[in-house]
Amino acid sequence: MRPSLTGLPVGTRLPLHAVLQLALMPSNDSAAYALAHQYPGGFAAFQAVMHAKIVALRLRHTTIDEPTGLSRLNRSTTMDVSVMVSAAARYPAIARATTDPRSVVPIDGKLVEYQNTNPLVGQKGWDIALSKTGFTDAAGRCLTMRLRPARDSVTMVFLDAGPAAFPARDAINIRRLLLARELA
Repeated sequence: MRPSLTGLPVGTRLPLHAVLQLALMPSNDSAAYALAHQYPGGFAAFQAVMHAKIVALRLRHTTIDEPTGLSRLNRSTTMDVSVMVSAAARYPAIARATTDPRSVVPIDGKLVEYQNTNPLVGQKGWDIALSKTGFTDAAGRCLTMRLRPARDSVTMVFLDAGPAAFPARDAINIRRLLLARELA
């Protein structure tokens, strides 16, 4: 992938868990790209497995052209994203990588700190089981997370928020309503 502002220089060598965390927690596009291209069998094998998973999960309104989320061909709906979140939550490495507030990764002999792009991760009172954010001009600001409230898990999906939007604020308001419902 061409050099970018990701803080991950071309040619960097990292353990798999660090690359997975960088792809998921701060939404590092270079890390997502590397995961796909280093998949056993290469990028074509990654795409085949990804498309098979879309079929297996019955994501009828989802098309994923590439792993970074930057392609205009990548499309989904809130319902399909909710199914993806439920499936991803079954993988402890994914849940762990998306719920760390920050991570320090050694890159080229320097310790580089990355922050989770979901400002609610690590906040007092939030029991977040899985989280993912994203942004493109075409998709707007996106946030999805799975919460573990007292009774049932809840998945929140916010897609296509405008430039002035703050999906985390919407999540705070929805959580407040859910807590009031639990107390009632």
